[in-house]
Amino acid sequence: MVFLTTVGFIGIALCAIAKVFGLLNLDKKIYWGDETFTSLRLSGYTTIANEAKRTQ
Repeated sequence: MVFLTTVGFIGIALCAIAKVFGLLNLDKKIYWGDETFTSLRLSGYTTIANEAKRTQ
């Protein structure tokens, strides 16, 4: 039983550390191409609208 709580604690600690590292220096992070397309799609742009704006 102690083993399971230790493993659970380590898992939660690793998740917390990953979140902290993910949030550090957000202003200096690179925005990857797939993130760009995902953000455009989530904001409501369709592929046709993106192509039309890009070719203008």
